[in-house]
Amino acid sequence: MSGFANREGLGVTGEVDGHEVLAGRQSMFAESGWQVPAELTEARSAAEAAGHTAVLGGWDHLVRAVLVVADAVKPTSAEAVARLRELGLTPVLLTGDNASTARSVADEVGIDEVIAEVLPADKVAAVRDLQQSGRVVAMVGDGVNDAAALATADLGLAMGTGTDVAIEASDLTLVRGDLRVAGARSSCHDARSPRSRATCSGPSPTTSPRCRSPRRVF
Repeated sequence: MSGFANREGLGVTGEVDGHEVLAGRQSMFAESGWQVPAELTEARSAAEAAGHTAVLGGWDHLVRAVLVVADAVKPTSAEAVARLRELGLTPVLLTGDNASTARSVADEVGIDEVIAEVLPADKVAAVRDLQQSGRVVAMVGDGVNDAAALATADLGLAMGTGTDVAIEASDLTLVRGDLRVAGARSSCHDARSPRSRATCSGPSPTTSPRCRSPRRVF
């Protein structure tokens, strides 16, 4: 492969044996003017309706496959969300996944508010919107696309199993793959805050969750 490029939040492109190859969101293919056969459009819609993520793949300006992926919700996530609510926090699912998948996961773990299909810059904007409304925001994330939002949040919590970029951008690194730890860290931070109401946002309860000065590992 040559000419490999990552289109942030959308997908990847490259050239293989002289053929232009794309893999990623439907919006990337639409922007590039690629054709999507009707049967693959139906397959994508069916996958998303089932709560899965559909990744399109193709070459030479024609979509040729739909890859269906899904994260298994961690068994402790629903309990973690319940604990956050007990602390007076409002969980928000902030994700780049499609709305159907995000809603399915949110319903499974008990989250009411969902902000889906957002690019990395949109995650930052969502965090700032919450802050401007008077909320204290704790962001839990583990991916490259979460880094800027983690740095923007009042409290950034990164999973120790996540990317180095996310860990560097956050305040606390949570070594254990258990969202219940995020509740404990958020409660400590909120107790020191002059504002009592906080909002907790994150990429997905299927992933698991760092104080900025100094940085700490839990």
